Amino acid sequence: DKLLLLDQERGGVLAEYTGHATSKYNVRACFLRDEAQVASGSGDGVARVWDTVSGRELARLDAPYKHEWGAGAGERAPVGCIAPHPDGKIVATSCYDGAVTLWR
Repeated sequence: DKLLLLDQERGGVLAEYTGHATSKYNVRACFLRDEAQVASGSGDGVARVWDTVSGRELARLDAPYKHEWGAGAGERAPVGCIAPHPDGKIVATSCYDGAVTLWR
C-alpha cells in the first residue's frame, strides 16, 4: 500500500510514501511535529514515520504482539488508528486486537 500527500488546491501528488505490505486494509495517517513528519499504520501491523517532503522512511514501528483470532492468527494485528501526542515525540497506535501502544 502507499500513502499519497495531495495538493488540495491543484489536485497533484506532492509526495508518495510506500512500504506498507498490505492492501487488505486502508492506511491510516496523521501529521507529526509541525507537519514535518507523517505517521502511518496499516493492516500489516506496522506503523511508519516519514519525512513529509522527501517521502523517506524515518522509522519502522513493529508491533511486538501477535493477535490470536481468525485466519491471520499469529500475525501482527492490523493498525486501526494512529494519533500523535501534542508534543510530537509520541505516537499512539491501536490495533484491531484491542492493543494500544505508545511509541517514542
